[in-house]
Amino acid sequence: MLISESRIGSLKHPGKKIYDFLGDFRNFEKLLPENSVNEWEADANSCRFQIKGLGKAGMKVVQKEPEKLIKITGDGPHNIDFFLWIQLKEKAENDTRIKLTLKAGLNRMMQVMAQKPVDQFLELMVDYLEKMDFE
Repeated sequence: MLISESRIGSLKHPGKKIYDFLGDFRNFEKLLPENSVNEWEADANSCRFQIKGLGKAGMKVVQKEPEKLIKITGDGPHNIDFFLWIQLKEKAENDTRIKLTLKAGLNRMMQVMAQKPVDQFLELMVDYLEKMDFE
């Protein structure tokens, strides 16, 4: 089992605004690296897409707690057993903390190979979210 946690990031926006943005997959296209995904389709609670060189994939929301938690899992033809938790905690009006946690059911060899890239990905996401406008 691969478990990776990001650092706790600090976002200069209200928790509701961040939750509303991240709780709707239609906004996720703005978070994707340019030219990395094709055939993007999304509604509020699920998305499907084609990853260049890897094939079709999808994700869906399995749990939401307003302004606190969004839990996402895989939902596609090559469903990978994973969960991504987006945890939010509003400290003040424009000071919301965020932490990303990914848990994936990988065999030991895949876990060793994936740990560092997954750790780096979560850190990059927090860095990017800290700079985002959420408009």
